[in-house]
Amino acid sequence: MKLNLKRTLLVGIAFMTISAFWQLYDYEIQLILKNEFFFSDTLTGFVMSIDNILAVLLLPLFGSISDKTM
Repeated sequence: MKLNLKRTLLVGIAFMTISAFWQLYDYEIQLILKNEFFFSDTLTGFVMSIDNILAVLLLPLFGSISDKTM
């Protein structure tokens, strides 16, 4: 099996872009919670932790549901 470098590069760029936007989202939401909603640092950390835990649990679930509907 030969490695398709073009496809590998495109998939790598896609994952890099998703990761960059995820980091930007985490950074911006943290600032919004602290500056606009006046959450404490502890509460902001708790909300961001729950957000990431839910993402880890729900993304595969919705991906599985999506695969079954195609």
